[in-house]
Amino acid sequence: VMEIPGADTASYTVREEDRGRILTVRVTGSKPGCVERKTDAVLSEEEAGVWPESQCAEPQKDAGGAYRIGTEKELKWFASFVNGGNPSADAKLTDDIELQSDSWYPIGNSRVPYTGTFDGDGKTVSGFRLSSSGDEQGFFGNIGGKGEVKDLHVSGSVDVSGGEAIAAGGIAGFTEGRITGCSFEGSVSGVSDVGGIAGQNGGAGVISRCVN
Repeated sequence: VMEIPGADTASYTVREEDRGRILTVRVTGSKPGCVERKTDAVLSEEEAGVWPESQCAEPQKDAGGAYRIGTEKELKWFASFVNGGNPSADAKLTDDIELQSDSWYPIGNSRVPYTGTFDGDGKTVSGFRLSSSGDEQGFFGNIGGKGEVKDLHVSGSVDVSGGEAIAAGGIAGFTEGRITGCSFEGSVSGVSDVGGIAGQNGGAGVISRCVN
């Protein structure tokens, strides 16, 4: 076990040099013995798809438990919440949103496919810009088999330039779930498996009533 300097208290701030490492947390007390747990490999904010807290605002839930999203900060919070290990969270847009960020972190990825229900409620997310060299790039990165995205309209651009990157789409890079009643207006460029709605549609995926 590598001893981490400065980690002899109740908290430890992850550093840049920890990136890629699997950290071991050991808890000891006054009695003999200890408890150990290992973390996943430490990722950067971009690799994890998690926005800084200062750019996020937690939205309220409706009576059914879905997060009601009406601002860019709330949308970033939801993306971070899903990518941080809560893939089954539900959401509903309450207003059109114009994004101001230079690039977007996709909701869901191969590590954490999105399995909740995202209801656009006919609203539009505009100003969407995504520039990446990775796989599964879109407003959603990876929609899992139980995931559903419906009645969402997105306008903007996706630019994937990685030499072997696959699956780029306006709504989703990859989906095995359902995409219904959605539209994308703008441009999508990539290396392999590129689509206006989805770059790749898995064997169980269903895309219906969508236009781009």
